[in-house]
Amino acid sequence: MPQFIMIGGTPYRAYITQISDPDVQASYTFASTAIGPAEGRSLVVVAVMAASNLTDRTIASVTIGGLGGLVRQDKGTIGPNVNNTMTGIASAAGVSGTTADIVVTSSLTFAVCSIGVYALYNLSSTTAFASNGAGSSSGSSVSTTLNIPQGGIAIASA
Repeated sequence: MPQFIMIGGTPYRAYITQISDPDVQASYTFASTAIGPAEGRSLVVVAVMAASNLTDRTIASVTIGGLGGLVRQDKGTIGPNVNNTMTGIASAAGVSGTTADIVVTSSLTFAVCSIGVYALYNLSSTTAFASNGAGSSSGSSVSTTLNIPQGGIAIASA
């Protein structure tokens, strides 16, 4: 379990963990996933990465301890054997404890699903300032422009 030093009221982000499930399915449950220490935690954010060799897949929903929602998702193509990749960002405020079940559901089946978990501390608001993406992208790199206010925190998924 990572250790964190609380820094007064300064907002900060802590990377907690990454988990992958290589099974073909339409719903992935990452049971009892570490979400960081609860003290001072304002928000849990989950970055989702999923892929399928079939087309027209989307991330239907993401819950964190039964709470939260999908903030943004983007679709891309990375090669001849992986025709559909999805990335998404989900967040939940008010998740209690140090672990939570994280559930990702798809419109159809994915071939693999991975999550990255972050805990955000000491936020003045749990509402996203903005979300931006590269949209439907292909190739080995993507880019976007972010407008992050002073004291803001960025989370990216690719």
